[in-house]
Amino acid sequence: MATPNILQALMRRRAQQKALRLLPHVPAGTRTILDLGAAEGYVGEALERRTGASVTLADVVPLNRTALPFVTVGEGPLPFRDRAFDVTVLAYVLHHARDAEGVMGEARRVTRGRILVLESVVETAGDRWIFEKLDRFANGLRSGGVMDRFLDPRSLEDWIAVFATQNNITIAERFGQWPHCQAMFVLDPAEGRR
Repeated sequence: MATPNILQALMRRRAQQKALRLLPHVPAGTRTILDLGAAEGYVGEALERRTGASVTLADVVPLNRTALPFVTVGEGPLPFRDRAFDVTVLAYVLHHARDAEGVMGEARRVTRGRILVLESVVETAGDRWIFEKLDRFANGLRSGGVMDRFLDPRSLEDWIAVFATQNNITIAERFGQWPHCQAMFVLDPAEGRR
């Protein structure tokens, strides 16, 4: 079993990889970023270091291990004013949300510009079964069992349907391979919302 220090080093390394995938899509001049579903905060920390933007972390469980500002949020409205952030990032968060559409609506409300989403993708019942086993194991290990066990992984088409209601999807790309297929979504405000 991994020691806590080794596990945290692995989580930081994985966060660096996530940040590198997100960075090309963070617009120049971005001043504020919300990392929604931030967990340990390592992705937000890497984005702050690389962009110079001010990053706020938010999650339903207090797992933050960084010096960045952290806000505990619930299932209802986010405690931020409308259009408070230039960019919002959701990295592997929505498959844990009981109301992914509601989370996306709140993300759009508090974001002036772009929303960047990294998400797991399942296409078959077998994909779903193995994904759920691996996700529960990994998140139980990293959180000491405090992360919610709810999972709702979806297909690429299903995620696109969630995002298309309030956003223009400028990029939707698949990457990774079985057993963890993934997708990157770059969402810009829908017409009339700019």
